[in-house]
Amino acid sequence: YNILYMYQLCTYDKICQLNLDFYSVPSGASLTGVEISPAVTKILTYVFYEATNLTSIMVTQPNTNYKDIGGVLFNKDGTTLIQYPAGKTRTSYEIPASVTIIGAGAFYEATSLTTVTFESGSQLGSIGSSAFRSASSLTFINIPAGVTSIGENAFQDATSLTSINIPKGVA
Repeated sequence: YNILYMYQLCTYDKICQLNLDFYSVPSGASLTGVEISPAVTKILTYVFYEATNLTSIMVTQPNTNYKDIGGVLFNKDGTTLIQYPAGKTRTSYEIPASVTIIGAGAFYEATSLTTVTFESGSQLGSIGSSAFRSASSLTFINIPAGVTSIGENAFQDATSLTSINIPKGVA
C-alpha cells in the first residue's frame, strides 16, 4: 500500500507542503492512498488530477479545513465534495445530502462508477467544471432539483452516459 503523506515536517517518504497546488500530487501506478495532515490548510482544484490509481484520501484530525468520509475528500463542514478517488472500484456512490457543491474535477476518471445517486434531502446547488469528466463507465445520473449551475465539460468523455436528468433552470 503506497501512501503519499502530506505533513508540515517531512522525512524521505513524506511531502511537506502546507498548501497543495494544482497538479501537485504526482501521477503514477504506485500511488493508491493519500493522507492529509492537520497542517494542510489549502487544497486547490485538480490536485489529484492524474492520480488515477488513488483509492483512498484520508484526513488526519484535527484538520480545521478538511475531512474524509469513507476515503472521499470533503471540506470540513461536508458541503463541498472535493475529490472522489479515481481508483476506487465501487460501481455506485451516494452523495451525502449536506453537499451543496461538487467541486471541479471531483469525479475525474472515476472509471469504475456506473451510477451516482444523491441522498434524500439533497442540498446540491452546483456541479463544478469537469466534475464527472472521463468517468467513462457512468451510465446514469439524476441531478437534484435544487441544482442551478453545471460547469463546463462536467460530463465530457463520460462515454457510457445514456441517461441524465437535468432540472429546469440550470445554467
